[in-house]
Amino acid sequence: KTVDRSLRTAFKGDALSKTFSIMLLLARRAAKTIRSDSRHAYLLYEQFRPEVAAGTAGWGKAGELKLDAIQNLANDYPA
Repeated sequence: KTVDRSLRTAFKGDALSKTFSIMLLLARRAAKTIRSDSRHAYLLYEQFRPEVAAGTAGWGKAGELKLDAIQNLANDYPA
């Protein structure tokens, strides 16, 4: 319940379902590559991870998730 509450706090309105859908699309399309090389998942994450304000470091800091980047990565894989 804690994770669910945190996500619903971070993603207002339909943003949670939109984010989940786009991330699921990428996960499904990249699954074969990720299964053959688990490092690939982190390489993907590095391309869309949220950027945080200068001087701010660490996990859990507020940042903007790049949904367009996730969608573009998903589009790079066959449907």
